[in-house]
Amino acid sequence: MRTLNIKRTYFDLIQNGRKTVEVRVGYNSIQRIQQGEQLLIQTGGGEMTVNVTAVRTYKNFEAMLATEHASAIVPGKGSAEVLGILKSIYPPDKERFGVYAFQLEVVA
Repeated sequence: MRTLNIKRTYFDLIQNGRKTVEVRVGYNSIQRIQQGEQLLIQTGGGEMTVNVTAVRTYKNFEAMLATEHASAIVPGKGSAEVLGILKSIYPPDKERFGVYAFQLEVVA
């Protein structure tokens, strides 16, 4: 089972079902994640298992946010705010690998 590390704030939002889409850039390890796979999500002091119910790919963050609901990525934030958050995490040289949006469902 693959492991993804995530900040505690986002971990808690996934765990309580408010964050249903995790966005990553297309590193080789990310490109190999497939629909139907289970992932171990870890943060300091916690872990959970999630099912990947869908994988969607995009050229860049703007294209992704034209399709994905910003509130599924960062609950309570609009597209412009989510774009700013993503660009602060991933510089342009990483975004060029492509953008992956994983639809997640917590395993009970």
